Amino acid sequence: MIHSGSAAEMPADPLWITPGGAHRAGEDGQDAGMTTSDNGTGSGTGTSGGTPTTDFPPLTRRTADDTLGALVADASRDLSSLVRQEIALAKAEVRVDVKNALTGGAMFGAAAFLGLLAVVLLSITLALFLAWLGLEAWLAFLIVTVFFLLVAGVLALVGKRAVSKVGPPERTIRTSKDTATFLKKRGR
Repeated sequence: MIHSGSAAEMPADPLWITPGGAHRAGEDGQDAGMTTSDNGTGSGTGTSGGTPTTDFPPLTRRTADDTLGALVADASRDLSSLVRQEIALAKAEVRVDVKNALTGGAMFGAAAFLGLLAVVLLSITLALFLAWLGLEAWLAFLIVTVFFLLVAGVLALVGKRAVSKVGPPERTIRTSKDTATFLKKRGR
């Protein structure tokens, strides 16, 4: 039976089954088991303190009169809900990562543009300084060019190392593996 009323309408000590597990209502009729957001057992939508959360379907009340078909239907619905919640968690994590990557990329783009202007002016200044010291102008510009190519190579290596640290959404993978392990153990 699906409960759609308020928690105050719940009987004094019912057993409520949700995708997060079985819960007993507390003295005030509230289900304290629905307050976390880890592993798909949170409530609400959006993010709470940076942690993505998802909505739950209405609570289902178990009675001794439930048929096997009703239990299988509930299990199927709960499994579908769990899969949808895992997908929602993955989307939320990726959305946050993409936003951070875009912000960082824009800042790097602006810094690169201004840095390019500074490098052009600095290279001209260095080449003219070397020419002022007595070197031929072509040799002074060649020395400055080789220097900046070496600096660019070092920066490329550092950038490659930083990009290699980007990884997959670890929480989603971990909770999906935990769910699969749980379902395999329950199936035995």
